[in-house]
Amino acid sequence: MVVHDGVVLSDLAQTIAEFDPAAPVIAVTSPSEALRKIDSAARLAVAFIEMSPSRFAGSALAAAIAARRGRVIYLGDAAEDEADTVGAHLVLQRPFTPDIVFRYLALLT
Repeated sequence: MVVHDGVVLSDLAQTIAEFDPAAPVIAVTSPSEALRKIDSAARLAVAFIEMSPSRFAGSALAAAIAARRGRVIYLGDAAEDEADTVGAHLVLQRPFTPDIVFRYLALLT
């Protein structure tokens, strides 16, 4: 997860732990930090990214997640601003609840 707001980051990490207690969670606040943390991961199931799909596309982080077969769920203002134009991308709209996050995770895992 790359989420700038520490409270949202913590809430999502807790929700993922409830969904799958065995899942390792990498929770960071910047793309550069995420790149360092996922470097040793062979596979990623789902990445929550606080960024617009257009900004994420073509980034080093996008390449690293794709190389590990990860799927992306976008969130935040920029992602919500593009929600109507992102096609097949999943955007987690606010406000969201654990049940909504569970449904998104179930779609991708």
